[in-house]
Amino acid sequence: MINQLAIFIFACLLMQTDSLAGSKIEKIALVIGNANYDDSDLKLDNPINDSVAMSRKLTDLGFQTHLIHNTNKGAFESKFAEFIADINVLKAKNDNVVVTVFYAGHGVQLNRVNYLVPVDTQLMQKEELNNRDIEQQFISMQWVTEQLEQQNNLLNIVILDACRDLPFTSLNSKVGGWTEIVKPNFLWLLEPVLVNNLLTENEMKTAFMSLLFCPISTPRA
Repeated sequence: MINQLAIFIFACLLMQTDSLAGSKIEKIALVIGNANYDDSDLKLDNPINDSVAMSRKLTDLGFQTHLIHNTNKGAFESKFAEFIADINVLKAKNDNVVVTVFYAGHGVQLNRVNYLVPVDTQLMQKEELNNRDIEQQFISMQWVTEQLEQQNNLLNIVILDACRDLPFTSLNSKVGGWTEIVKPNFLWLLEPVLVNNLLTENEMKTAFMSLLFCPISTPRA
């Protein structure tokens, strides 16, 4: 529990600083908002505004920010490859890189793997689903995590602010809420989970967002 809280506090500080122990920190973010789903029953109101607000704030905090709206799986994988390439460019200059990934849209969990739902999904039209359907059509956060792990970043912050009330019975019978992921150098803010029973996700995200959107003032000399 202490380790998770320490990582959380460390992340909040890193979001607002450009150096650590005299070493410059590079900051880069990927922000995704999926709202305009092809199926009208899946359309959402908030992800675009939320992702734009997050992108602007991260840019203000010195992050090199990539913003994606209404993406399918193929477009996401292409954009994510560009994102990883930009991380490598930063790491060639400085090994201290902080990465933030923010997602707003539909999401599901299957067999302890978290998935993002692309806007062109057609799975709700199927009466019977198998694991292969979801693995092929949805975006696996396990895959995203593995790609980030290979970069050996100083810290990876992943915020999944997703709607999981999917309006199709066939999926709801197979999937559940987010599963907690514990990995070195990762901070996950998921909705809604308990983070090691120390803080609820809502409490942690509220504190995190308060620090993010209300930066600590530095007294002027």
